[in-house]
Amino acid sequence: MSIDDFIDGANRYAMGLPQQRGAVISLEELRHRGVANQLAEPRRTPPFRKATFTLSESAIAHLAEMATDCDIAKSKLMRYLIEYHYQLSPEERQLIEQQLKID
Repeated sequence: MSIDDFIDGANRYAMGLPQQRGAVISLEELRHRGVANQLAEPRRTPPFRKATFTLSESAIAHLAEMATDCDIAKSKLMRYLIEYHYQLSPEERQLIEQQLKID
């Protein structure tokens, strides 16, 4: 099952729609596919790592509101904001940080 199939199934479940049933395959065929996939695809490192950090209640609320307004996942929005801030010059960063005065 691909991630898209999983998400589609979750969406159908959330809307109360019937689940689509996949074709039944034998255990031997499943094992064969697994071995073939392992041989065909070299292991890739995931593009993201989990990170733990602390945010204020207002920052969490603002992040949730912005993510909803933009229809973007909060983690993706955080990556955008970090990348944007990273691309600023040190002077631009300092100016923004002085204007915001966030503890």
